[in-house]
Amino acid sequence: MVTNPKRRITLDEIKSHPFLLMSEKVNIYREIGDGSGIILDYEIIQKMKIKFFLNEDDIDCDVIINNIKNYLHNKITTIYYLMLKEKQDKEKYPEKK
Repeated sequence: MVTNPKRRITLDEIKSHPFLLMSEKVNIYREIGDGSGIILDYEIIQKMKIKFFLNEDDIDCDVIINNIKNYLHNKITTIYYLMLKEKQDKEKYPEKK
């Protein structure tokens, strides 16, 4: 624990810490606080890394997050938004599988 508040980890740093991003028990689902309306779902980001980019050392959770935040149009953001849409549909229509 760090007693000096100026040296402590920030809440945003905690939310994007690799330990939390890789934990299957932690599901942080939030909008970025800049008014952009971008939704970051860390459960999806974690699943993407494991399912699609496990063998790609140059693509980690931070790269995925930065691609989403920077509105890039590529395979990373395409996979992310397809998985987000699927999750939202399952939450909205739980009877469909």
